Amino acid sequence: MSGGQQHRLETVEGLLLDLDGTLYVSDRLFEGSLRLFQVIERRGLPIVCLTNNSSKRSSDYVAKL
Repeated sequence: MSGGQQHRLETVEGLLLDLDGTLYVSDRLFEGSLRLFQVIERRGLPIVCLTNNSSKRSSDYVAKL
């Protein structure tokens, strides 16, 4: 993540992130997704992950992440 992009995150207080098709597809993580989670974790930001895929239980998504 470039310095300019990271600077934009300085004013963010929390995140809502879609999962399938945004952060990953099937078992393939998109480039930059891991780095995004590292920045989120380092900043201690609250995060809520969302999906419209009802074929799995929430525990399945927790295990995957």
